[in-house]
Amino acid sequence: VALVDKEKYAEAAAGLKKGISLMENAGAQESVLYAGLLHQYAAVMLKTNRPDTAIVINRSAMAIRERLLGYVSEPVARSLLNIGQCYYAKLNMA
Repeated sequence: VALVDKEKYAEAAAGLKKGISLMENAGAQESVLYAGLLHQYAAVMLKTNRPDTAIVINRSAMAIRERLLGYVSEPVARSLLNIGQCYYAKLNMA
């Protein structure tokens, strides 16, 4: 998050991709932590004008969160909000 705040998107993306890969290699794709990493990576994709990629990643994060936390939870709501922001960004890019 700190790197994103400083607009160091390439560094943030690289670190998040490494974390995602480590979680996948450990077989921890069904965890709240993994969903959080996806959520942050999607935010970087949106900040770097890749809303379509961000939508796909956010949907994956949301699906994991729904399975683990239920539909009515703050993390699922954040995922829905991010997906909405991605679609809004797509409108502004057209």
